[in-house]
Amino acid sequence: MSRTGYRHAGDIEIATINLITAGNQLIDVSELVVQLDIYQSIAEPFMRAEISIQDSVALLNSIAGGFTGGELLAVSWKSAEDSLEYLNHLFVLHEVSDRVKMNDNREIYLIHGSSIELYQNVGYHISRAYGTNGGQLISEMVKDIIDNYVYNSSAQKLYDVGRIANVDVIKTVEIDETSGNQKMVIPMLSPIESINMLAHEADNDIGVPYYVFFEDSQGFKFKDLRNLVSQDPIGQYVYQPKNFDDDSDFYKINSYSIDKQNSFYDNVTGGMLKNQNYQLDIMRRQWNVSEFNYSKSNSSLPKLQQVSALGQVGETSSPAIFYTTSRIGHDIDSRFSREGVTPSQKTNFMGKKVAAILNLNSTIVTVDIPGDSNINVGNVVLLRIPSSSNDLDQKEKDDGSLSGRYIVTSVRHMIEGSGDKFNTILECVKEAGIQEDEYQQSQASLPDVSGVLPMIDSGTNAFNYNNPTSALSSLGAESQTFNDVKSRVISEAARFAVNQALGDGGADTFYTQPATVNMNGNISNISDKMFSGATGFESQSDKLNKLGGNVDTKKVLNVEDAQKVVEISENKSTTSEVTLSDGNTYKAEYVPELKSTVLKRTV
Repeated sequence: MSRTGYRHAGDIEIATINLITAGNQLIDVSELVVQLDIYQSIAEPFMRAEISIQDSVALLNSIAGGFTGGELLAVSWKSAEDSLEYLNHLFVLHEVSDRVKMNDNREIYLIHGSSIELYQNVGYHISRAYGTNGGQLISEMVKDIIDNYVYNSSAQKLYDVGRIANVDVIKTVEIDETSGNQKMVIPMLSPIESINMLAHEADNDIGVPYYVFFEDSQGFKFKDLRNLVSQDPIGQYVYQPKNFDDDSDFYKINSYSIDKQNSFYDNVTGGMLKNQNYQLDIMRRQWNVSEFNYSKSNSSLPKLQQVSALGQVGETSSPAIFYTTSRIGHDIDSRFSREGVTPSQKTNFMGKKVAAILNLNSTIVTVDIPGDSNINVGNVVLLRIPSSSNDLDQKEKDDGSLSGRYIVTSVRHMIEGSGDKFNTILECVKEAGIQEDEYQQSQASLPDVSGVLPMIDSGTNAFNYNNPTSALSSLGAESQTFNDVKSRVISEAARFAVNQALGDGGADTFYTQPATVNMNGNISNISDKMFSGATGFESQSDKLNKLGGNVDTKKVLNVEDAQKVVEISENKSTTSEVTLSDGNTYKAEYVPELKSTVLKRTV
């Protein structure tokens, strides 16, 4: 990147910082500015601005009618490089905060603003169907929403106001194409809620989609992660020691902080290393389960660099389980094809998508660099951070785990005064791991973690237990211990398995508190053991009893009783009454408030 015309890194040229009132009154506030911050984030649909004002001229009182919100802030600026064009922004102001009186004739406060489209989003609610005639690409639906409800003719007309401050705002719209036609109904959602819903459903041609919608200094973007990670870096930024002070170095890192570095726990519980997706087709009374296993499929994930994260989860463990409904296949099923449905495909790619997001966010670093107006969220940068070792062999070498290609996920352009100082703060993310050519050998050398992570027998999976007695007993096999960490790893799968045997709500509160359980293959008195020493035991037990229809779970909850309950709930019992081990007789009764059948004690 050419830097002709620079004298120092972080030099800036500001053409305009003007306030435009509702009555088109133009006020130059550049001399009052303490600091101007301009924000972008890949997780936010609109850019934001904050301007800190040191006011000794009663600025707010000079606005006709006073500050009411809806005033505009016009900014035109760029890094001091001859080849760059000025960036023009028009922010709608909506709040004054942190107003402090410094002395009799001076105060300081913050004014907050966002892109004008923020108000467009508030003003619309979309209720319409897309793809009614044979389906439509989701990317086309998104473009229609942006053109008609976000950056539409109304917004563009408002931007014309900026011309009185010589700030001409023209935004681009960039949309990555999705794969597969869909039929979607938007149910009275705002434009951004609608786009987020569509992004959640969107697929790409490699079956690992992750679409994000955001605004940068050029305009609006609907981007696929696969295309973001494949970009060339816009620059290489190098951290230098404090005693190496060269203000002509445009690509230096002033400082950095490591916000996250590869949490194995998050990778396990979130489903990066392994996850299962149970897809239930209610209308056909069928279910299907798909599994993602990182050690077998990590090469299919979109990556910034060819590395893979180490870590194993046992073959029979189910640390992350998702439950979804599906209508896949209805379009070719003669019983349902007349509906004209185009089934959602998200159940097919959900596991890979979750793994891809967690994988990319393994390492999060915040860096402070000399101000650069040319950087936007979604860019790829190359960060070089040296090793902190005193070992002579490691001196002047890059830190292997921190250095590498990163995606910029947030940008804060921080301008002090009228350009007295300009820094850019970047939040950047990348994968963690070792080179893929070393992965298989290193993975094979890891110890089997099945003794560390609690294992759930595959027979307890949600829809395929054949016998509730064996399903329940397997949860307690080998005197397994559940501590604070381990219970979270398996809680969803275990809860679902027990619920299958006990009926709706039968165990929904078992895992709400960490506890130690030693079941020895027998789950009698499990509520005492699960809640032993936990706060709120009585209230939890009462809640459980109510779900069970006044069954005393402390005395009743064992595999023999569970077998009887299941037989009644599945209409396999010859009677609607059952006598349980507490000596009481219970009758099955449907309770509308609970939307389920419960057992109620007979008198």
